Amino acid sequence: MRHKTPRSLLVLLVLAGMLLTPLAAVARLVGNEFSVVRYNFHEAWTGNIAYDASYNKFAIAWAEQSQLAYYAEPYVGWVVPGNTAVSSHRVAAMTTHSSSTPDISCEINARCLVTWVSNEQVFARIVRPDGTMDAIWRVDTGQPALRSVLTEGGMYYLIVWEMVDGRIAMRHVDRNTGPLDAVVYVQLPAGCTQGRNVQVTNKVGSFDYGIAYECSHMVHLEVRRARDLAYLWWRNPEMPNTAEYDPAITAYSDPDSGNAVLLAFQTADPDLGIFGQRYDDYGNALGPPFAIAPPGSREPRLVDNHITREVVAVYEQGEDIHLKRMSYDGAAVGIPYAITSAPGRQYAPRISDDLWREHLVVWTDLRAGLTEGDIYAQWIETEPVLGDGVPLDNELPDSGVSYYQAPAQMNQWLAIGIRPGPVGDLD
Repeated sequence: MRHKTPRSLLVLLVLAGMLLTPLAAVARLVGNEFSVVRYNFHEAWTGNIAYDASYNKFAIAWAEQSQLAYYAEPYVGWVVPGNTAVSSHRVAAMTTHSSSTPDISCEINARCLVTWVSNEQVFARIVRPDGTMDAIWRVDTGQPALRSVLTEGGMYYLIVWEMVDGRIAMRHVDRNTGPLDAVVYVQLPAGCTQGRNVQVTNKVGSFDYGIAYECSHMVHLEVRRARDLAYLWWRNPEMPNTAEYDPAITAYSDPDSGNAVLLAFQTADPDLGIFGQRYDDYGNALGPPFAIAPPGSREPRLVDNHITREVVAVYEQGEDIHLKRMSYDGAAVGIPYAITSAPGRQYAPRISDDLWREHLVVWTDLRAGLTEGDIYAQWIETEPVLGDGVPLDNELPDSGVSYYQAPAQMNQWLAIGIRPGPVGDLD
């Protein structure tokens, strides 16, 4: 039986809401930026970040220079949302060769996978917040590799890596048994011989993988079927008269318009900046490319928040890290702002969310000097502003609070804390 909220109560709340400051486009910094790794006669470089829902912790991967041999080694750190205490563990000891900056992805079953490249070989390891780790797996096929990224895809992890010869390879990894047999290669377009800066996301079309990369001064997007890595489609955003590079990618499901994938990229034209292009499940462009960040902006990264129905972008602008929120149609939500403006350059931003409202942004920080790389982080909280067209029955999960959408011209939401459960019919 559906509970019903009295019409009179809703009317009173809506009228009262007219006196409130609108909640739309509210995002705020939570606390101060904090150090993840601080210079101690060795440097560190940002790898990536993921959310471990089973422990309600964010997992941060980075490369850190060994104090003994000066080789870069992969590390992972765990931090509770809103907290600043980071518990870190070394993933692998490098005795003769440095590792590339690692990537990390987490599943809901209390495990995360870290991948990295060392001595032109791709490695992976299951890690947990308590510091326990499984055996190290070698993932590549014996051909020299440069850099690896990965995503979690339901049954398996997908690891994608750049090869010295310019190809891009991919392989499924079973969370229990390690690498599977099939190794598949990205179908580089004609004239492309060096695929670089690869990024990968899952849930394209709800299940499939999107692989973005840079080649011949253009950004490309290839979509593969999740279960067997079969090729589905390829696209290029076709920005006229400018080079494209440094792609970022995310996928989302819009209740109003269906599934989509957003590809962001940096442009070489000094009068342009970071642009984005949206595609549907079948590779059809959803409108023309649109501006995300102003000229001079670099290295975008994206995360989808299905609760607020937004994509959040972070990027380097000048010497600072900036953040911008966008609705699913690419329109700006609120005003972009700087996350940090500390002395020196901050770069290589990464972002993840907790599937709810909390976001963590991490970056490599040079405030201590050009040769003294640190890693800093900042918590950001967003309000649940879902936009027009959401059914009144919509409930934000696990909140115990239901939300009633006021008229569109009021541009706000009202929290009704009377009871848990959805807001019922108005009659």
